[in-house]
Amino acid sequence: TGVQTCALPISLADYKSEYQRNLFPVIGNYSLEMITKKQIIESIAVLPPQTAYKTLMVAKTLFREAVHRELIEESPAAAVKSPRINVKPQKFLTWEELSKIDFGSQRKRINFLALHGLRFGEASALTERDIVDGRVFIKRSKWGETKTPSGVRSVPLLSEYVPFPKYQGAIAKALAPHGVTVHSLRKTYAYTLKNSNIHVT
Repeated sequence: TGVQTCALPISLADYKSEYQRNLFPVIGNYSLEMITKKQIIESIAVLPPQTAYKTLMVAKTLFREAVHRELIEESPAAAVKSPRINVKPQKFLTWEELSKIDFGSQRKRINFLALHGLRFGEASALTERDIVDGRVFIKRSKWGETKTPSGVRSVPLLSEYVPFPKYQGAIAKALAPHGVTVHSLRKTYAYTLKNSNIHVT
């Protein structure tokens, strides 16, 4: 609740998402006073630098609030060093490039992501009931709520829908030889909209 009073709604949604995905699996079953610096480090060690940085900031915020409320004497996250973030241009494939590549069994899923702009968590929560009258209605993520309030939206159905698995490993493996990630497909979507003179928002 301390975070809720100081964070913007979008930041709060981000905090909840980072906690559920990256902190809870490691520290979620421990009481505050039992959580150690080592556990915080282990939580972020396996994450990409930018995600690790965001997750650590969430941990620092939560434990700082716990200290402020005198629930614990000191924060186990306070002395954890922030990972260095190297910002690099992010590659994506154009729709023309995607159309020429053989992605095997993942082709329909990759096309669906590229043509509808869904995050993987949103796609994995999607069902046939969410497709109505030629539109895809995005209402939730596999983590619960969408990443931001504006994430609740609908877009025209432009390709065949097939159910998505809970995890993105198979799709990521199909994309990896081409130097892109599952998230890169959202950039393909934005690029396609821009080339079609359609405003992204």
